[in-house]
Amino acid sequence: MEVCGIVPARSGSVSIKNKNICVLDGKFLLTFPILTMMQCKQINRIIVTTDSERYAMIARGAGAETPFLRPPELSTDCPSEEPIIHAVKWLKEVRDYHPDLIVTAQCSTPLTTVETFNKCCKIMENQSYDSACAVWEAHPPPAWCFSTVYLLGNIYMKPYEKVKPQGEWGVRQTLPKLVVPTGGCYVTRTDYLLKERRIIGDRCYPVTVKNKLEALDIDCQEDLTILNALFKSGELDGWFPK
Repeated sequence: MEVCGIVPARSGSVSIKNKNICVLDGKFLLTFPILTMMQCKQINRIIVTTDSERYAMIARGAGAETPFLRPPELSTDCPSEEPIIHAVKWLKEVRDYHPDLIVTAQCSTPLTTVETFNKCCKIMENQSYDSACAVWEAHPPPAWCFSTVYLLGNIYMKPYEKVKPQGEWGVRQTLPKLVVPTGGCYVTRTDYLLKERRIIGDRCYPVTVKNKLEALDIDCQEDLTILNALFKSGELDGWFPK
């Protein structure tokens, strides 16, 4: 089975300027998914889709391929599937490359482990699944979330779901178990991706990550500061195999 890893890494970022090449533990953020996927024996090659030659140079230095720069229309905020689909089609049409599976890994979830990549790829040997992805328990539960509403010049909180967060619904252990994708690893059958234009399919297998830190997504400067502090403290020593 031919498996291709793809890392989307556009240069524009709203929350943190040049987020994908911010430095974490002395390495560019972009290099984390590349270096981890290189240790996954099921993944045959790794492509980075970016709009920046600087990003491409960093990616090549880490061991990935950058055979093209993505077009301008895919270099702004757009559905996350579109740059992946573009990359798959480019590889098919220009390089005559037809992988069976596409592994998508975002830069902003740098603690995704090779174990998670291995599990997601392994499960796809079962033809019952069209996809697999890394997940973690939803927190806070949607039942505890509120929307804000305006009424006669005042602002109020209103339960987001139809149930009120009280009684049994106020006890986490009694709530339905819900999961959310971490963003660190998605594996999708190529034919499904191209036909349905979706990374997560209707028959997606959830691979629960081993530690909540794997689900940490860098969305603001504070997230980056926390992760750098964890590396500096030694808390993450041994997280990545040498």
